[in-house]
Amino acid sequence: MRDAAACGAGAALIVGGGFGETGTAEDRSRQDEILSICRNAGIRLLGPNTAGFGNLSRDIAASFWAGLNALPKGNISIVAQSSGVSVILATQLQNVGFGVNLSVGLGNSVDVTPADVIDYLAEDDATAAIALYFEGVTDGRHCATRSGVRCRVNRSSR
Repeated sequence: MRDAAACGAGAALIVGGGFGETGTAEDRSRQDEILSICRNAGIRLLGPNTAGFGNLSRDIAASFWAGLNALPKGNISIVAQSSGVSVILATQLQNVGFGVNLSVGLGNSVDVTPADVIDYLAEDDATAAIALYFEGVTDGRHCATRSGVRCRVNRSSR
């Protein structure tokens, strides 16, 4: 991340895991250090522990999911903490005849949060509905009230 900061990157994503999600102090410290570097350099960070994103309406993708580009374009966007769930939701939408605008797995959400993506999608004319999957969210009221588009929220626990 220091190299990205040195070259003036404005955004980054970290696919790899082994950060704060492990629960160890050492891994959490490494995650905090990366976040500090990003904040000091003005870098927005997706992840770590993410499969990335695909914005089909803009033909932009940063993901290791090989099937992403095969999805039909549509007006439903997916925001999931679990990248695996974002892939499953996108595939299920395709299976029932719907297309996808944006699919993003947030991973650990150390910088880019569900609320950030929802705020972006609320201003995105290519999004008519948002499918949300959260394992835990700290700003649920914002997520539920901000978008101005139809949202369907799924959660994994109570």
